[in-house]
Amino acid sequence: MNTEKNRRAKGEGSYRKCKTGWLLQITYTAPDGTKSRPCFTAKTKAACQAARRLFEEEQIRLAAQKLLNPEHLSKSEYQDITLTEWVYHFIRFYKRDPETAEAEKKTGAAKKKGAKKIKRSTLASYINIWRTHIAPFFLDERLADVTDDHIQEFINFLATSGRKDGKPGGLDPKTVYNIYMVLNPALKKAAGKVPGFNINVADEIELPERIDKGTRYLSQEEMERFLQASLEEPLRDVIFLFLTTGLRLGELLGLEWGDYNSQTKKLSVSRNVIRVQLFDPNSPKKTALIVQDTTKSGKEHFEVPLRDDICHLLNRRKINGKRSSKPNPLNLIFPTRNGTYIDPRHIEKVVERIAQRAEISHISPHALRHTFATRLAESNIHLRTIQELLGHASSQTTERYTHIADHLKREAVNQIGFKESPKLPAEDLLLSTTKGTYHRQPTNNGRKGVYSHE
Repeated sequence: MNTEKNRRAKGEGSYRKCKTGWLLQITYTAPDGTKSRPCFTAKTKAACQAARRLFEEEQIRLAAQKLLNPEHLSKSEYQDITLTEWVYHFIRFYKRDPETAEAEKKTGAAKKKGAKKIKRSTLASYINIWRTHIAPFFLDERLADVTDDHIQEFINFLATSGRKDGKPGGLDPKTVYNIYMVLNPALKKAAGKVPGFNINVADEIELPERIDKGTRYLSQEEMERFLQASLEEPLRDVIFLFLTTGLRLGELLGLEWGDYNSQTKKLSVSRNVIRVQLFDPNSPKKTALIVQDTTKSGKEHFEVPLRDDICHLLNRRKINGKRSSKPNPLNLIFPTRNGTYIDPRHIEKVVERIAQRAEISHISPHALRHTFATRLAESNIHLRTIQELLGHASSQTTERYTHIADHLKREAVNQIGFKESPKLPAEDLLLSTTKGTYHRQPTNNGRKGVYSHE
């Protein structure tokens, strides 16, 4: 018997068969040093391990939650805080979502000093990064013991082996950067505040190079095919607005009739419908559809002008909506049959269906926004105007969306011409090519001659 092959890895726990499938028992050491022997039952060993991970994450969360008021910590508790606990504390204590801010306002609770107000979707992404990447890697490692080598090892791991979908390989450099942008500010805040942690060890970390892979958008010919294929869809009006306004999907689905002005032919954009992860262990749902009262760029609102044919489309849709017996209590431009917000995932499926009919690959709803920006750039619209239409806070973001088609680049280069081709000195010309041989032609103008190609 090969004992090495059958030996369990350290910390794996022990399995045994039970009525419901498998039972996994582990030795768990809590952040305060106490040990316990919890058990997990499931149909498969993999499901047991998944239950174990959820348990360990919840224990870390509960331990970190005690730190919401660090002034109440004893010196020893503050000194022994782990990196995992501190990052969670940083997210929950120094980042405030609108719901927390509103609760503080109603109860008269004191605002968190130095806390930055962020959108709920942003808070959800921070917690997801902490739960998925930071906590599993650092576990119970004391913050005071963490060095720049540990942080660099973490970044290298993400770039080479950090995928969580079961596939081999690392994360995209942009994803690694997003994770770093959660970790780095947390360690910056800890420097000099946590005993034994005096400098931000994440300051000079080498991140993987972010390579611009280009952004998918529809060519003019693809766009026409896509529009033609969309005529079969009941939600084709959403597609038409996508391609003529460049709005984000969540902004489009959050539109109410009060946002449309038929006189000025404009839309006022002030909401964003988005699906976010829930982190309540008592909730049966993992995600929820929420409506944020700001746009993705953080603006309270911005206006988008509409084409005449789109105004006609919206006017007709409004009349048909008034004649319909379907409920629409929120007065939405694009409601579901029950009068609620359309789930962005539904539109993703619609776009995928249209793309298949049009025989176009790799198209997502956001690619339609890229297409809008590209058509504007191809029409020589000024970058500042495109930025305003897209609702971007920075022109640098807009520059990533403006893809100029290859044939337009060629046309631009061809605009640089000469009335007469310049006569280049003989020594600047190639004497031979793969297509033929250059030779000197005699001339009558006293010059030594020019080179021509046979």
